[in-house]
Amino acid sequence: YGSGSWSPKISGITPSSDYLMFVAMAANDINTAYAAGSSPSGEPNLMKTSNAGGTWQHIFLTSTNQNIYTIQLK
Repeated sequence: YGSGSWSPKISGITPSSDYLMFVAMAANDINTAYAAGSSPSGEPNLMKTSNAGGTWQHIFLTSTNQNIYTIQLK
């Protein structure tokens, strides 16, 4: 299957500080994947690619809760 060779797709991932251990793909988009793990300080680390691994972005910013929103369910 495929070309028979692999190439790294880690643009945006820093191996010395992004300790990624889990990978999941979006069920409805073959270009979207998520990688999760931790940082050197033990904080959660969640990254996303939407271009088949061409670039990765941090999407869960825990240090200041920059992108954590809560809603009240009734």
